[in-house]
Amino acid sequence: KQEKARQIEAIIRYLDTADEIDNETARKMLNIPDTNASYVSRLFAEMVEKELIEIANEVKHNQRTYRLKT
Repeated sequence: KQEKARQIEAIIRYLDTADEIDNETARKMLNIPDTNASYVSRLFAEMVEKELIEIANEVKHNQRTYRLKT
């Protein structure tokens, strides 16, 4: 749970300087293996639910970028 809070904080800090983030960027930043891509997707979903971030672009259903909620 603490680890997840740190990961959410890291994503928010990243978004303070960058406009958007995608799953691949988040995985690399958080050192999460590609085999665990669904973990980052769930993390993003939780952050959207808590209204910390929102979907910025959706190329296909499985390719989204996120930005800080305005």
